Amino acid sequence: MYLTRSIAIAGLAAITAVNACAATAPAPPKPAVTKAIIAEQPLQVTQPSPEAMYRACDAVAHVKIVSSHPALIPGRGPMPSVFTVLEANVLETVKGTLPAHIKIYQKAGQYEDATHIYRVADLEAVSAGAEYLLFINWNDTLGAYVVGGNEGAYEVDTAGSLRALAHSSTATAVGQKTLRSIENDVRVANSKNKNDVQR
Repeated sequence: MYLTRSIAIAGLAAITAVNACAATAPAPPKPAVTKAIIAEQPLQVTQPSPEAMYRACDAVAHVKIVSSHPALIPGRGPMPSVFTVLEANVLETVKGTLPAHIKIYQKAGQYEDATHIYRVADLEAVSAGAEYLLFINWNDTLGAYVVGGNEGAYEVDTAGSLRALAHSSTATAVGQKTLRSIENDVRVANSKNKNDVQR
């Protein structure tokens, strides 16, 4: 009788210990969610020369980016398009007339939702905290400026040197010059021919 009771108590203790371990054991990891990747091309507004780009844009500005975030914007087709939305302080206006603070959309960056990753291929997005020389056009639909294609943004370092975010021949030519040199080139290009459309 005593032996049977001891076995029963030992068995109950073992079950209790197993249950306690099960309660404290970590839950198995959830399987990773595989997201579909949707890769888009940047805005294809390739200019035949830097001078053509200087004339074609609505405004040219040296800015400091205050904030940036990705966003999905409805497009003409069934799929939305990913943009990086920028808030910028205008440090200097080289062409056009701009307020001290502007909102800009750049066709670049990456946006994720529960099931998809939307990204723009082969183009670096503008970053918050840095300075850029931007070639921009007004967009009535967005009510904001849009960076003029994949050749419209150049990072400016503390020495005034430029770094192109794209890889075309036009972007490379502009990126090899200094900020002051490009500012002068833009002003000259837009004053050469008074018959050109000036915005």
